[in-house]
Amino acid sequence: MYVMSIAVAKLRGVIVFLYVCMGLQASNDDLLFYASFDKGFDADVAKGGNPVALMNKNMRLVPGLKGKAVLVKGSKDYVQYSASGGCVNGSQGSFVIWVKPINWTPSVQHFVFLAGAVAVSGSDRHDIYIFKNRRCADIQFLVRKRNVKNGTSHFAKAEPAWSVGSWHQLAVTWKDKLYKYYIDGCEVATRGGPLLPDKGWNRIKVGFLGGSWPSVGDETTAIDEVRIFGKPLSAEQIKTEYDACRKMLQARGDLKKLSLEKRSSFYVSCDNSLANLSVHKNNLPVKIRGGNGLVQYVPGVIKQAAVLNGPDRLRAHYNMTKKLELPEGTCSLWIKPLDWDKADKKMQQFVSFFSG
Repeated sequence: MYVMSIAVAKLRGVIVFLYVCMGLQASNDDLLFYASFDKGFDADVAKGGNPVALMNKNMRLVPGLKGKAVLVKGSKDYVQYSASGGCVNGSQGSFVIWVKPINWTPSVQHFVFLAGAVAVSGSDRHDIYIFKNRRCADIQFLVRKRNVKNGTSHFAKAEPAWSVGSWHQLAVTWKDKLYKYYIDGCEVATRGGPLLPDKGWNRIKVGFLGGSWPSVGDETTAIDEVRIFGKPLSAEQIKTEYDACRKMLQARGDLKKLSLEKRSSFYVSCDNSLANLSVHKNNLPVKIRGGNGLVQYVPGVIKQAAVLNGPDRLRAHYNMTKKLELPEGTCSLWIKPLDWDKADKKMQQFVSFFSG
């Protein structure tokens, strides 16, 4: 995910972070299935199941988050594991993976398959699928009960503006019929859904999920740290994992800051300055308004962050020097509340755009 179009507006006691990256290290409590790919394709943990991997020919491992990752392409590549015996807990659990697009972004008009688990019992079939939708720039989580009357499908969509070569965390948690979906440490949706069975899980797949799917291309993805837990991880645990891996990637110089400035129509890093760093479309001088015009900078997500104070309405204001046409796009920023939380009933403003 990268910053595509960002403005910084009126905040009350907020640190603003303008950058995105990734993380690792969740709790291993109730870990039912784990494939790290660090020592090969076989699973590290497969409680009650078979850790031996079945796979398409010519599968290969590539550098991963902290060791190796599996490389999958289109509808050809997959790694499959037996899930029978206890690798999935239907009443509650979590499914967490890390993915790195090698040659695609979510705007590609193909299905890109990432991971899934399937349970079959008689005429009932239940699926948990994580994939890239072909019709839109969505990373999609699908939890469904099918092949029965009144079967249901549940989709949770997000449109992350990912860049090629960057690592991303995807997670789904469930308890009874409540599902929560996360992308890069942030909850993107909560949905009701089918009650998953505790028995009947027969396979876990990484890569192509099988079956007949239209519009499958040759998109290639590195997939790592595939885990299934027997309990729903909390939002804090998922965010902690994300933050830890982000720091690890930063330490080894593997963050894909790449072309944030070059790709963005408007980009501000907040590294000791609120100046616009985008190199194309607009040269937007910044005006600091409110208070005495002095901005405090503190440690941020990557380097520095700007503290924008509410009582004095301290804010950064940018005037367009030429027309900026964005019929579609992504606006993204990082914030850290300093003297308020989500229970605060006062409106907190983060970013705004004005025309005319």
